[in-house]
Amino acid sequence: MCGLINRLKIPEFTELINKYDVFVCSECKLDNLDVINVNGYSFLSQPRKQQYLRKSGGVGFFIKNSINNLIEIIPTDSDYIFWVKIHSTNASNDLVIGATYIPPESSRFFKQEEFDLFENEIIHMSSQYNNLLIAGDLNAHTGSLSDFSQVDNFLFTQMNLDYDAISYFNQSQHLLDNGLSLERNTPDNKINSTGKNLINICKNNNLTILNGRYSTDRTTGKSTYRDASVIDYMISSRSMLKMLNYFEINELDCLYSDGHNLLSLDLLLTPMPIQATFYNKPKTTKVKLNWNDNKRTEFANNIDPMSIAELQNLLCNADSSDVCNNANINLILEKISDIFQKSTNITFNETRRNQNTNTRTYKKTFDEKPWFGKQCRLKRTMYEGCSGSSENFVISPICFVSNT
Repeated sequence: MCGLINRLKIPEFTELINKYDVFVCSECKLDNLDVINVNGYSFLSQPRKQQYLRKSGGVGFFIKNSINNLIEIIPTDSDYIFWVKIHSTNASNDLVIGATYIPPESSRFFKQEEFDLFENEIIHMSSQYNNLLIAGDLNAHTGSLSDFSQVDNFLFTQMNLDYDAISYFNQSQHLLDNGLSLERNTPDNKINSTGKNLINICKNNNLTILNGRYSTDRTTGKSTYRDASVIDYMISSRSMLKMLNYFEINELDCLYSDGHNLLSLDLLLTPMPIQATFYNKPKTTKVKLNWNDNKRTEFANNIDPMSIAELQNLLCNADSSDVCNNANINLILEKISDIFQKSTNITFNETRRNQNTNTRTYKKTFDEKPWFGKQCRLKRTMYEGCSGSSENFVISPICFVSNT
C-alpha cells in the first residue's frame, strides 16, 4: 500500500473498502499516534515494532461495524503478522486471520530471528485453531514449488495404515475434493529463501496457497506485483477449504496502489456475536452406561483413526517449548476424552432423556448414515442455531482483501 493515510484522501479508495466486510492492508506506514477513520468501519492496526527513522511497514484491518462484535485481537510477539479472530457458533469453527507483511530479504528490517518468530506463531496458531487464513505481502517467491507433501504409498503399506489414516495424510486428495488443483498456475518462476521457507511452513502445518489454483485464478494465474511477480498470498488451513466460495486477483488503479494487486476471497461462515442470546434447549441427561467386557474389541475398532492422527499431530507440536502450554495441554486432554466418548456412543448406543418429559428418548444416529455428509451436517447446525429464535445467525459471505 505504501502509506495508508495518503490513500484515504482518494474517494475511490474509500469506496473500494466499502465493498468488503474485512479489508486487510500491508505496509500501512503508521505509528501508535495515527488515527484512521472510515465511516462504517473500525480500524485495527499493528505498526512496525522495530526502531525506525521514518514510518514504514505495519499491517492493519478495516472491520465493518456490523461484524465488529465478532472480532477479537490475538496478542502477538511477531513484527511480521497481526492476528484477529472471528467468533463462530462453535469455538472449534472460529476463524483466525493473520495480516502479514514480511520485508524483502535485502531490507534492513528483515531479520532471521523475526522470521523464526513468525514461523513459530503460525505453528502455534495451526495447533490451536482449525480455520486459519494468512493474507498479505510476504515478499516470498515460491515459483511452482509444491506446498504439500506427496504420499508415499510404499511407506504407508509397510506401516499397515488403514484407508482413513492414509486419507488424513494424503493432502493432495483434500485439495482435489475441495476444487483446488494440485499444481499452481503462476507467471513467476523465481524462488528465494523466504519462498522456500514459506513452502516448508505450509507443508509442516497443512496450509494451502490459494494463488494460482482456486476459482478464477486457477486458470489465469495472475501476478500480484507489477505484472511480474507473485509475492502477495492468500493461504488457508486445510480444514477451512470447505468454506471457500470465490477467489480473485484484480489490478488496482495506480492512484491508490504502488503496484500491488488486490486479492479478494469470499468465505461462507456462520458467525455468532460474542454477546448473542440464543434460545434455551431442553436440558438432557445421559443414561448411565455400564462397561460390557464382551464389547471391548468393538470399542477399540470404533475409535476414529483420523482423530488419533490429529491427536498425534497435537502431541508432536507440543514437543516445542513455544507450543507446550496449559491451553494446548487442555486441548490434548479434550481430544483424548472426545475420542473415547465417540467410541462409547457408537459401541454402547448411548441415549439421552429429556428432563422435561422424562419419557422421550432419542438417538443421534444420522451421523452414521452414508448420506449424512458435510452439507447435511452444516445445514443441521444452522437449523439448530436458528430454530426458536428470530435473531440467530445465518451464513454470511465475508470478503478479505490483501495488500493494496
